[in-house]
Amino acid sequence: MFMRKLQLIGAAFAIALVSASATAQKVQMFVGTDYPFSAAYVAAAKGLFAKHGVDATVNTFNTGADAVLAMRSAKAGYVLAGDLPSVRTWAVGDVVGIAPLTWDDSSLAVLAAPQITKAADLKGKRISTPMGSTGEIFFLNYLRQNGIGRKDVDLINLTPGDMPVALARGDIVAFLWNTPTTSAGLKAAKGSHFLTNGSKGFGVNRVMFNAARATAENNPDQVIAVFRALLDAQQFIKSNPDEAHAIVAKALGTTPERVREQIKVFNFDMTLDKAFLDDMTSKIEIAREIGIVNAPINWKTQWMTKFAKAVDPKLVQVEP
Repeated sequence: MFMRKLQLIGAAFAIALVSASATAQKVQMFVGTDYPFSAAYVAAAKGLFAKHGVDATVNTFNTGADAVLAMRSAKAGYVLAGDLPSVRTWAVGDVVGIAPLTWDDSSLAVLAAPQITKAADLKGKRISTPMGSTGEIFFLNYLRQNGIGRKDVDLINLTPGDMPVALARGDIVAFLWNTPTTSAGLKAAKGSHFLTNGSKGFGVNRVMFNAARATAENNPDQVIAVFRALLDAQQFIKSNPDEAHAIVAKALGTTPERVREQIKVFNFDMTLDKAFLDDMTSKIEIAREIGIVNAPINWKTQWMTKFAKAVDPKLVQVEP
């Protein structure tokens, strides 16, 4: 009799699981390939999207800028992207900001050839970063702080995979990008070295959680579910680092030991606070001055705080 009850309970549980799976909303998430996107990798691997009733497919791209293009083509779903790609797509109107995701001032840096020992040496030379990404505004701001204008350098667009090779061949004398790419550059280009200490002094690297406007307006419960899954993933990264590092390592094709060393510079925090607003406002003003964007952020139309408030009101410390 006892075994019969167990069988019935087990059957009922299995039916419930099948039913939950069948009713889970299918969503697409578009992300870059780097440590700031770790929450998406962890949420997928640990079933955290499913926990909140979402059947999510995480699509990875070289950069957050590439992920934005893919998401806009899909016209639905979610994208995790850096500040500049996010702001550019907010301005179009079909994508809105939902929450900050990560920030740091150490992961993006300038790697230079041996003959380049100071910023002034870059004048008249060919350099690179993925154009349309956060790297573009960071590199131009770094140059500007050192008295070098956009017209004083030959700034070209290369993918992260191409930059180390280009530096080794002498096609460029420096590039700015993330830790995996600069690590590859150090190995590929003999005598290459860091020209900067991360992006300290010229940029705070931020990644945003964004949604298609149609999704945000027509399916608010789904947005909240995805938000909760990402927040759970960030908490998992902090509380279960060894398992999280193994998941991220698999997603990035590296080792848990390397992840452990490199991920520590990132602050996984979905809080919208004054520091975030001030930094974004200042950054976009610089982008406007150098012609990368045409207008300031319209926080009233390009950002929605209601989802963060629904998840945890403490996540919204100031209203934009």
